[in-house]
Formats: sequence, C-alpha cells, structure tokens
Amino acid sequence: MRRKRNNRRGRSSAISAYAAQNFALRNDWFGPGKKEEGTLGVQLDLAKQNVLRKVGNTDFLQAIALVQTYRRNLAARKLGTPEDQLPAVSCTRLSVLNIPLADYKSYRAEVRDAFIAAGKFVREQNIFRARDLPYQSQLVPLAAIIATLGKKWEDHGNKAKLSQWFWCGVLGELYGGAIETRFARGPGRCR
Repeated sequence: MRRKRNNRRGRSSAISAYAAQNFALRNDWFGPGKKEEGTLGVQLDLAKQNVLRKVGNTDFLQAIALVQTYRRNLAARKLGTPEDQLPAVSCTRLSVLNIPLADYKSYRAEVRDAFIAAGKFVREQNIFRARDLPYQSQLVPLAAIIATLGKKWEDHGNKAKLSQWFWCGVLGELYGGAIETRFARGPGRCR
C-alpha cells in the first residue's frame, strides 16, 4: 500500500500522501500485526458487532469525508459565506481522495465511535445482523450524522428524528442505487 497511486485524473491520492508521511492507512483499518503506535484497528472494533461486520474501509473513509466536508461547510456558513459559494458536503471519490492526513487523524476515532453508536441504534431498531440490514450503505450517512451530533444523538428527540430518517430511507428504498449525493444530504437533515 506504500507505492504511489494516482486517481483517474492524475492527482496524487490521499493514500500515497499518507504513505509519504509514514502513515499506514491499511494498518489503521485492519490493525497492525504487531503493536504499532498511532493505529486504531477500526475493522477489529466494528467486527465486534454483527450488524457492522460488512462495513468496509471505503465506507469508513466516506463517513470521514462527510464529516470533514460538513464541518467545513458549517465553518464557512459561520463566516458569512454566500450560499452559492459554500463548500459542498460530499463523499465522492474525489472528496475521499482529498482528505488531508491531519483531518483523517482528527476524525477517525470520532467516526469509528459513531459507527459503533450506529450499530447500537440499528439494534434498537430490532436489526441484529448485517444480512438483515435493508441497506448496508445507509450506515455511512447514519455514522456521519451521529458523529456531527456527538452525544446529542442519544437525546430522545434526536433519536426519534434519526429513526424517522432511517425508516423513510428503508421504506422509500432511497439507498439502493447511486447514493453519494443522497449521503451528502444526511448530516444536515437531523440537526
């Protein structure tokens, strides 16, 4: 994973930038074979919950991109940036490739914890296994929403909104096709 990879437009990817800064993204996801300082082993933590066993590293990076771009959008709003000039909330391939290492490191534990909380939320909806989850892809915006809400996600009113959002997505079959655009709408909807 340390060799340089370029995306389709010839831009250097986040993975190669991370490797150039001696950060092994693969070890951060899978966990190192030996104790390596600064790695989380996210997949090991998520695999402890049956409902999260199919969450992949791409899902995790998309959730980080959503949180990062959402917070960048909020910061621009607070500065009074006109609506048409606000940075987009996104988790497209390009936005994932452009996550700076500093942002990745600052959001990774928070997003991991948000996925774990999303697993708890889904279990509260009486879904206990990954194969019973109607749309695995819905976990990405759910984790991003929980990350942006922080501890407030557990408030009764917020949980009710999350539950409504979740079941509207399931029953409306909103997460079955091209979904990155729909992902980007998630974090702002449950505020």
